[in-house]
Amino acid sequence: MAVSREPSATFRCCFESYGQVLRTLAEWGPTVHWPFIEERLRLPMAAMASQGKLLLPDEAAPLAEPRSPLLLEAPSPQERGFTLEPAGGRQISPRLFLEASYRLPLEAGAQVRLPEDVLWLASLEEGDILACKPSSGQADFEPFVQVEPLHGRTLVQLGPAGTLCVPDSFLRDLKPGWDIRLTVTFSPQAAFRLNYDVE
Repeated sequence: MAVSREPSATFRCCFESYGQVLRTLAEWGPTVHWPFIEERLRLPMAAMASQGKLLLPDEAAPLAEPRSPLLLEAPSPQERGFTLEPAGGRQISPRLFLEASYRLPLEAGAQVRLPEDVLWLASLEEGDILACKPSSGQADFEPFVQVEPLHGRTLVQLGPAGTLCVPDSFLRDLKPGWDIRLTVTFSPQAAFRLNYDVE
């Protein structure tokens, strides 16, 4: 990963995929001057080691101070990368928000199959109950243990290998050839949304 300093009152560094840096430069092409390209290519590098450890270059050594907590900020996937800076004695309330999107085919029996990584992250298995709230063009699901009271939601049981029955009201407007878009969020509890995926 490429490492660059960001303007900040503390020692704040941005980490981004070196491959993404190269792709961005290639996309910009002749619209940027060589000195800027050279500066980006000369950025120091960090590397991921086993068990999620981050190996820092000398330029980012202040982040490795013993017993010094760090503030990690990971914006939306569209913004790419993440930043690290010393917490500096600030009281920090950790906030988790993860989002992932998948394209799923409609399988026999009017059902979709949740990806294995989603099942693992949400600690879901066959027989678990989800609360479903269908609306126009979408269907929202949450683990039943997170929902009280139901407020018009219906209960759906997760089938073998992560299969999930799609509500009839959602299926009515699903056109032949369309797939289904699954959006999963963890904030910090898990929630799922099905939408039509139209190319």
